[in-house]
Amino acid sequence: MEAAKAKADYALEITKAEPTLTMTVVGKKVLEKFGQSLAPNRLRAAFLEGGGTIQPRKKRRASKPKLTVESSPVQRERAIQGKRGPGRRKADKTVARINRALNALEKHVVVLKANDTQVHEFNSAEQAKRFVEGKLSEGVAVSAIGFYTRQPLQVSVGI
Repeated sequence: MEAAKAKADYALEITKAEPTLTMTVVGKKVLEKFGQSLAPNRLRAAFLEGGGTIQPRKKRRASKPKLTVESSPVQRERAIQGKRGPGRRKADKTVARINRALNALEKHVVVLKANDTQVHEFNSAEQAKRFVEGKLSEGVAVSAIGFYTRQPLQVSVGI
């Protein structure tokens, strides 16, 4: 207990002599003289009693600025729309290939069921409608004509 009192008195004496020293420097001087450090709470009390001031720590600035990657207008537009290009994984490439194949198909399909089944594909509904009207005028029954619009399947396909 006497050693701690002697260390605290020495810290108080140093701080009164040089009030501009920091608490860390005072603690190091106590360590040099006595070979042991003073407990932090006792060092703080002696330091403040001797007229030292403790200032809040300064916020450190980031040493490096954050890197930003500029995206192209096309990439920004795709991001806004939620579209994503095919990735690098094998599964992503396979899905992209399947989607390209399905999107290449015509959008409107007319099926004629007379003597044999005939399938006709059209890019626009107007073309398909004209074809159906022509077949109706030729005398094909309405029940023998099927008109379909191709839509994506809502089924997940394991690849």
